[in-house]
Amino acid sequence: KGVESYRVYGYYVNNDGSMMDHNFTLAKVNGKYYWYDAPIACRHPSSASYWYKKGNNFNKRYHKYSAEQIKGIPTSKFAK
Repeated sequence: KGVESYRVYGYYVNNDGSMMDHNFTLAKVNGKYYWYDAPIACRHPSSASYWYKKGNNFNKRYHKYSAEQIKGIPTSKFAK
């Protein structure tokens, strides 16, 4: 059985506040939605686990996207 997941298009937010086009993943694990950022993890292999299975608070710091990208996904089910 597969994992419910979505590719989200948006922007990666750099430490200086600048942004670049970026794709990341939202996946449902044990009833909650988590963010996964494989492209960034691949660029920073020493900290790869830092970019996996993150809650919404972490995601808001590093990613921007339109509400249309997650339309229909209940935000109440997002991991914090």
